[in-house]
Amino acid sequence: MLVNFRVVNFLSLAQLNTLSLVKGQSRRHSQHVYQNPVINLLKFSAIYGANGAGKSNVIKAINFSKRIIAENALSTNFNHSYCRTSKTNKDLETSFEYEILIDNKIYSYGFSILLSKGELKKEWLYEVRGREEIPLFTMSFDEKEFNIDTAKLVNAPNLVNRLETYIDDFKGLKKYEESLFLHFVNEAKSEFPEDTVANIFNKLFFWFDRRLEIITPNKPADRSLVYLEETDESIENFLKDFGTGITKIHKQDIDIEELYKVEDPKFVNFVKENFLQKVQSIKKDISSKKNSSDEKKASEFGGMMRTEHNLYSIKVDTENNIQFKTIKFSHYADDDFYTLGEESDGTVRLLELYDIIKNNEGKVFVVDELDRSLHPNLTFNFIKNYLNSQNNSQLIVSTHEDRILDLSIMRRDEIWFVEKSDIGESRLYSLEEFKTRFDKDIMNAYLDGRYGSIPKFKFLNN
Repeated sequence: MLVNFRVVNFLSLAQLNTLSLVKGQSRRHSQHVYQNPVINLLKFSAIYGANGAGKSNVIKAINFSKRIIAENALSTNFNHSYCRTSKTNKDLETSFEYEILIDNKIYSYGFSILLSKGELKKEWLYEVRGREEIPLFTMSFDEKEFNIDTAKLVNAPNLVNRLETYIDDFKGLKKYEESLFLHFVNEAKSEFPEDTVANIFNKLFFWFDRRLEIITPNKPADRSLVYLEETDESIENFLKDFGTGITKIHKQDIDIEELYKVEDPKFVNFVKENFLQKVQSIKKDISSKKNSSDEKKASEFGGMMRTEHNLYSIKVDTENNIQFKTIKFSHYADDDFYTLGEESDGTVRLLELYDIIKNNEGKVFVVDELDRSLHPNLTFNFIKNYLNSQNNSQLIVSTHEDRILDLSIMRRDEIWFVEKSDIGESRLYSLEEFKTRFDKDIMNAYLDGRYGSIPKFKFLNN
């Protein structure tokens, strides 16, 4: 689970900005808090602010850093992504840091990069024990200085040799500065045993790759491959409950060669080259739960995949045979069936959000512009539904839906604001910074500018 996220010098986020999911002082809505022996964390946070204030930039910072960690996406055109409110920022490092709870331990992982030149500068991983920070490794790319005590991370000579080989190989890269060590040590390499400290390298990478999911308005449709236990009836009921007009879903077999003809080349490439690898990763995650029912699930895989125009039901058996079905929708008394591409933007958006409500894999979902293509009532009810759901995920959203700014629905520590200064720098801050009565009308106070982060219409003063 996510504890804290910090960013410096990225887009409009010039100074250190922190998004925290640590339980604050509020005592209300205790069901919104995950109790843990180490730290109590929130399941939800909502970020508010005027258009252009920087809400999306917070989420872009999470997405950007995740892609560098999980995909080594350093070739992306990002050289002007530093905060350009001051010319000096061009020569300053941009830093990203995550504090994450894994196996009842808190780890602090981060890196810095000089965006204007595309050069990695530092990388670090610490275990956080109260106020004590225990270094697991630190890296200075400029000095080629890698500090790591391999004997403390692994418990056998052969594992020490293996880890040291990885380190030597990493240092020997021609493009040494163009890959984070966390990515390198997980790229096509065997995992370290569970009983070693070094296994955190694998668990941490897995968290970024499989547990942290960012949903943006323009995210490619082929991003989604979700494992679901849900029945057709469950999906139908979800769509009915939100008033989409859909009364039934229908699955139609489709030959994989026919599928290649109806989808774009990018999707075809994903299915041919990456699909089974993704499925095996999900299977492994399921089997790691180690109980009899999950073992059966691990032997076969059932899931859904969304593309721009279609929704597919997928089944992969123990022999890795793939069966695709197109999911179509029926409305009211209509006997005809419609593809995903023929449905409204609101219905498509709801299906994107379906996994958030039903997911039980301990994911962290980050959704930019949650209310995009949704009627305000749908957004309002979706958030209430999520807050009342019994899952183990976390949800962070940017939104304009002010009706949930109600302390009978949300906690004070779940509400965040972003405000942009006169020179264009954004500041992220919590409602917890304000002394607010529990019965305060938060929505009207927000709209009146009590907490900042609302539009300033200068032309109205002319």
